[in-house]
Amino acid sequence: MLNAYASYVLGLGEAAIKDDCILASQWYRKIERALQLIDQGVNPLIIVSIMEIQLLELFGVAPEWRFCAVCGNQRSSFDYSESYGGILCKNHWHLDQNRLHLDEKTMYFLRYLSDIDLDVLKSVSLSEKTSIKIKRALDVIYDDQVGLYVPARKFLNEMTSFDFAFEKGLDKTE
Repeated sequence: MLNAYASYVLGLGEAAIKDDCILASQWYRKIERALQLIDQGVNPLIIVSIMEIQLLELFGVAPEWRFCAVCGNQRSSFDYSESYGGILCKNHWHLDQNRLHLDEKTMYFLRYLSDIDLDVLKSVSLSEKTSIKIKRALDVIYDDQVGLYVPARKFLNEMTSFDFAFEKGLDKTE
């Protein structure tokens, strides 16, 4: 399974960088560090999410994660809006009925992961449920705004769904 995460990180990086030598030199270290962290046992779903968030800009999608895209508010409950290209504070949710309707915890971690430096990351601990919600939000953003297909992603989605369903099934029997 770790190989699939590594393949996805490499495929994502390759698609984002293409043949741009300057971008390749800038991103090589980050991609290498992501692979090291996966190999060291850091939650691969979180490492992949960090890479997905931080690579968005190279695909021409640069969401504003720091503050409300409408008013600049930095302290509020937030939700992600594809229409506004970033987050909306609670005061502006009415402007986009199609926002992602993410819970506060998921939004907090999306914002946090968007700015995390992989070189200083030692570990990150998130519940499986929150990790899955982050992944689903990023899947929507990649499907709707990037339109990228990396073969390893389909496999990871299937395995994540299977693992999550399997764990829920185990919880019922205990």
